[in-house]
Amino acid sequence: MTNSKNWVAALPVFNEESYVDQVLGEVSKYAPNILVVDDGSTDKTPDRLLDWDQVDVVRHETNLGYGAALKTAFQYAIDQDFE
Repeated sequence: MTNSKNWVAALPVFNEESYVDQVLGEVSKYAPNILVVDDGSTDKTPDRLLDWDQVDVVRHETNLGYGAALKTAFQYAIDQDFE
């Protein structure tokens, strides 16, 4: 792994309101950049994500599945010039 700060931790989530704050708290200790791909959550996950200013969020309006969330994350990393 490189020491560069130009990488992103990508977390696909779906209906994770009970866990998203705890997970982001831990990930933020180690990752210089964080992306959450909210794959159409219908619970309060989108509301919880609003409290994380340092986290970028891409939201799918409907649940497209884990594979689609990963594709979105990879495209985001490419578009933002992450390593």
